[in-house]
Amino acid sequence: MRASCHVLDNGQDVNQVDGDGATALMGAAERNQVETLRLLLARGAPVDARDPYGNTALIRAAWRWQPDAVEILLDAGADPRRCDQKGQTALSAVRAFHSDDHHQPTAGEKADQRRITLLLRQSLQSKSRPH
Repeated sequence: MRASCHVLDNGQDVNQVDGDGATALMGAAERNQVETLRLLLARGAPVDARDPYGNTALIRAAWRWQPDAVEILLDAGADPRRCDQKGQTALSAVRAFHSDDHHQPTAGEKADQRRITLLLRQSLQSKSRPH
């Protein structure tokens, strides 16, 4: 986190992308770096920015089963209805992780998957209610 703060304090743009088109927020979300996520959001990082494949930080965090990152992003206003280029949302991404290999999720991974699913469903329900 100190490195991120130092870089931002030296004027680096929170919207800067890496060679793959991912923002720092996306990278922090995938790695569940909660303090870095909070710092980037506080510095104005757009919560629903997309990479070249249409992924948002929320989709990336859900795909990697990072429940703390998912919760922070939802609290910051991330839209769980956003889709990537293949039409996959964060909710479908959480189900897709490891579906193409023979990985058997651990009890902890299953708990993370359930928590993310619950967080996303609650957010979707709150966004579908009339204001």
